[in-house]
Amino acid sequence: MYGGLYVLSDLQDGRYILSETYDGRYILSDLCDGRYVVSDMHDGRKILSDLYDIRCIRSGLHDRKFIFSNLHDGKYVLSDLYDGLYVFSDLYDGLYVFSDLHYGRYVLIDMYDGRDMYDRRFILSDLYDRWYILNDLHDGRYILRDQHDGRYVLNDLNDGRYVLSDLYDERYVLIDLHYGRYISELYYGRHILNDLHDGRNILRDLYDGRHRYDGKNVLSDLCDGRYILSDLYDGRYILIDLQYELYVVSDLYEGRCVLIDLHDGRYALSDLYDGRYILSDLYYGRDLYDGRYVLSDLYDGRYILSDMYDGGYILSDLYDGRYILSDLYDGRYILNDLHDGRYILSDLYDGQCTF
Repeated sequence: MYGGLYVLSDLQDGRYILSETYDGRYILSDLCDGRYVVSDMHDGRKILSDLYDIRCIRSGLHDRKFIFSNLHDGKYVLSDLYDGLYVFSDLYDGLYVFSDLHYGRYVLIDMYDGRDMYDRRFILSDLYDRWYILNDLHDGRYILRDQHDGRYVLNDLNDGRYVLSDLYDERYVLIDLHYGRYISELYYGRHILNDLHDGRNILRDLYDGRHRYDGKNVLSDLCDGRYILSDLYDGRYILIDLQYELYVVSDLYEGRCVLIDLHDGRYALSDLYDGRYILSDLYYGRDLYDGRYVLSDLYDGRYILSDMYDGGYILSDLYDGRYILSDLYDGRYILNDLHDGRYILSDLYDGQCTF
C-alpha cells in the first residue's frame, strides 16, 4: 500500500489477499461468509475487512466507511450498473471485485435460495446519502428508486404483485409478504423492518421519531429466530408480543446497543429518560456497579458490548470474570469469538478492531 494508509495484520491461514488493480479497484480472494467493512481512503482507494475472521484491521481513515454484509460463498463481484445501482455477479474464480464507490454507507444482502445464479439479484443501497434502497426478496426483482422529488416508488420487476408509490419523507416502508426479510430506508436515515406474514409483527415509525404504546409498535420477525429494531432517535420504546426468540434493540442516541434474550422471560429491558438502558434478571452477562450497562451472551457464544455513559467500555469475560478494554470511541461494537480463546472487538462505524 502507498503512504502507510493501510495496515493488515494477523490474517488467518493466508485466506485474505488484498491487491490493487490498475483501474483503482481492489481484489480480495477467498472471502468467507460474514460481514465486511470497506474503508475509503483520502486518495480514493479502499480497504475491505472481515469483521469476523480477520483478527485485527486498522485504517488511517476517519471519514465515511462502507459496510457490506451477507456475502454468500466467496464468488461474487461488485460492479457498477448504468443507473448507479450495484449488483453482485459470479466470476467463477473465487474473487471479489469492488469498484469505486461514492462516499456513503452501503449494505449488500444476498437471499439466495439455491437457485441458479442468473435467477437472483444483489442490490446495493447507499444508506447515508439515501440514493438507493435495496431489498433482495425471493425473486430478486425489487428496486426502490428515487424519483428526485423526495418520493420513492417501489416496483416489482417480475409480476407486479408488490407495488408502493408516492411514499413521502419519513414514511418509506418496503414490505413483502413472503419470506419476512426486508429492509427499508427512511428519509432521515432510520430503518424499518416489516413482516406482515402473520399480521402480528408490524413496526411503524411515527413522524416525530417516537413510538406509540398502543400495541402497534413491535419488533419485526426476520424469520431466523431474531427480531431487530434499529436506528431510532432517542425516546421511549416498548416491546409487544414478545415470543420465544432473540431480540436486538439499538438506540443510536449515543451508540448504545443491548441484547435481550426473551427465551424464558429471564431478560427485561427498560429505557431511562436519558437514553440509558437497564437489563435486569440476567442469567448470563454481568451488570456494572450502577446497573446501567451490561454485556450479554448470545446463544452461539458471541457477545454484544454496550458502551458506558462516560465513554468508557468494560468487557466482561463470563468464564473467568476478567475485565478488559476501556476508553473506546463512541459507536456500536460487536465482540466475536475466534474459537481459539481469543476475541475481536469490531467497531461497525470506524472499522477498528481491538483485542
